[in-house]
Amino acid sequence: MFNDVLIDTLAAFPLMRLEFVIELQGDTELPEYTGSMLHGFFGYALKSVNERVFQACYMQQGAQQPRPYSVIPDLREKTHWQAGDLMRFEIKLFGEAHHISDATIAAVEAWQDKGLGENRTPYRLIAVNQIVAGKRTSSLGVNSLASQMDPAYFDPQWLTQCSLANVYFTTPMRLKHHGSVIQCLPNTDELVKQIMHRFKLLFSHWVADDVRVMQEIIAATPPPEQVSATQHYVDVRWDRFSKKMGKTIPLDGVKGHMQLAGPMQDVLPWLAVGEQLQIGGKTTFGYGSFELSA
Repeated sequence: MFNDVLIDTLAAFPLMRLEFVIELQGDTELPEYTGSMLHGFFGYALKSVNERVFQACYMQQGAQQPRPYSVIPDLREKTHWQAGDLMRFEIKLFGEAHHISDATIAAVEAWQDKGLGENRTPYRLIAVNQIVAGKRTSSLGVNSLASQMDPAYFDPQWLTQCSLANVYFTTPMRLKHHGSVIQCLPNTDELVKQIMHRFKLLFSHWVADDVRVMQEIIAATPPPEQVSATQHYVDVRWDRFSKKMGKTIPLDGVKGHMQLAGPMQDVLPWLAVGEQLQIGGKTTFGYGSFELSA
């Protein structure tokens, strides 16, 4: 269960989830997985409107510094698109990155005529929504990580009674062990550790560089009780072309489903955090997204 320090920290952690709805203006072929395309598109678009913001989002200052945003692509994985088709994708802004929401929207607006994909298919920006606690709203404002989560995950009585949960990985999960990509889903303990690690890095770099707070959170967080996990997964590999390197680069990962059974009071809250933050590598390419149900 969440301790008081962590609850306060979640409430002080800004998180904006911007959903863009665009209408393609011509027939075109796009990659089966659009996350890599969106990563490149957003970089060029952002650079065209605000060089300083582009540098903050794309130029890493250190090996441990996570980028302050992530992407969730259109999940339909279709390749042939027709004029008039609508595409949805999401850009999440973490911590202090909420200040660049205007630049993010301006970038998507500015790139409409320059287009998407190898064919540079133009698009029209139809709507910008904000996702708050799983619901769409056209009202844009800064929300907290806590407000994005279901209140049930803060309810000790409900958590104590819960003994079953499902985790569905909507985009590939890319975790590494000793430098190699793991070709299976992690066990529950490793999944929670990965989420805690990402939360710590994002908080330290983009919310508050307060070592004391993170020490208190970790010290007051008990290791989760043993939870069994039934897994179903497949390896996936998407090839992306890197203009910077001038060659095609494979992106490996794992997609699938986990059903968890056992005491959930120390597991579910952290899974709910991970659902909002995405985990593992290449989150700016859309990797590491999952949906949680309990």
